[in-house]
Amino acid sequence: MFDRDPGLRTRLRVSPRVGFGGAVRSEDLATAAGTRIRSYRPEGTDLPRHCLVFAHGGGWTRGDLDTQDHLVRSVSEAAGCLALSVDYRLAPTHHHPAPLLDLADAVDHAATLLADGAVGGQVVVAGASAGGHLTATTLLRLPAAARGAVGGMVLLYPKTDLTDDGERHPSLRRFDGRYGLSRPYGHEAYLGPAQRHAVEASPIHAVGFEGMPRTLVVTAELDPFRDEGEEFARLLDQAGVPTATIRFGGTVHGFLTHFPDSLDFSLAVASIASFIRTTKERSDDVHRDPS
Repeated sequence: MFDRDPGLRTRLRVSPRVGFGGAVRSEDLATAAGTRIRSYRPEGTDLPRHCLVFAHGGGWTRGDLDTQDHLVRSVSEAAGCLALSVDYRLAPTHHHPAPLLDLADAVDHAATLLADGAVGGQVVVAGASAGGHLTATTLLRLPAAARGAVGGMVLLYPKTDLTDDGERHPSLRRFDGRYGLSRPYGHEAYLGPAQRHAVEASPIHAVGFEGMPRTLVVTAELDPFRDEGEEFARLLDQAGVPTATIRFGGTVHGFLTHFPDSLDFSLAVASIASFIRTTKERSDDVHRDPS
């Protein structure tokens, strides 16, 4: 079931029929700084419009370039964009801020591709679950002026509050342990005890959303993280950031990985692709932060 806002289909221009499976070439590469990435380029696309940088889920401790290969490949094909999936360093071997540095390096690599004319349009940064947390945190760590180099942010059932033990967000109490996702969620291995309560560790507690890019947040009705993802979207909207939220009814955390043949998967990919395609071109007065 898809919870449809009556105006959503018009605003996002989502078609109910989206054909995935078109040829998408992929290649495993490394950035100049050594971050491993997988590049996806739709066949027949000489100059992709927009570049997606994607951070997989896995509770900060698991996952690799294969974890959500099908999802990233499908979005690349549907949006006609170049996509870069990031093999960021994992806890407990690597702690905060190592994954953030890897994701920031991949974003910088994407910005370089745009500056060199290898890709048109803008950079859009996306992440699922823990990857959504890393995506939001990475962009919030940038100076407000530098955020203008990113045209969009997509958060898929993100973890945005690492301080909540089940008291703040009702969905955490209601759905923890019921539908395949239960504590510990993994951030304990990623952060030390003192870091867990730092403002930087939880995007929902960030101070100042100035310059954050337009955002799409996707949540699942039966997900423990549902309420904190939607609250983060409301905070962005209240701060003047153009934000759209889609809640998929009757489904669970990680549905884009677990149910790739479902209607929900097709609708979500169509929405993400539409969001990417409708990202506005970067204005001439916005430049990539050389630092």
